[in-house]
Formats: sequence, structure tokens, C-alpha cells
Amino acid sequence: MGNRLGALVMDMLLFACDGDLDLALSLRQGIDYEEAWLYGYVERLHHLIPNTPGPRRGVGTILVLRLLGSHG
Repeated sequence: MGNRLGALVMDMLLFACDGDLDLALSLRQGIDYEEAWLYGYVERLHHLIPNTPGPRRGVGTILVLRLLGSHG
């Protein structure tokens, strides 16, 4: 995986919070939101390689965030 993953997560949280920076910064992983990393994404074919154990060279990673409780 590449660098700037914290910035990616923060951008996604800001988007999910409609740009409310104070709310985005107050959210706690596992309590206020869940994240799932989907490894093995092939952009050219637009699909995931099943059972890819982790980041690999030549394939992408998709991050999915879900707000929980009163935030979602």
C-alpha cells in the first residue's frame, strides 16, 4: 500500500460528515465508524480478485467506511 492512508481516511470521514471537520475529528474507529479494506481490485477489469490476503503490487485496494449509531 502507498503513503498518505491517514489523509485518505480523513477525506472519507469529512465527506461522510458533510464537511464538518469537528465531527469528523471526533469519530472513533470501531465505535463511530467501521472500515473495510478490500484488496485485489483490478481497475482494468473493474472487479476484485477473491481471497486476496493483503496489498499486492499491480492490484489496487478499496477502502469502505460505514458510520455507526447516530452518525450513520
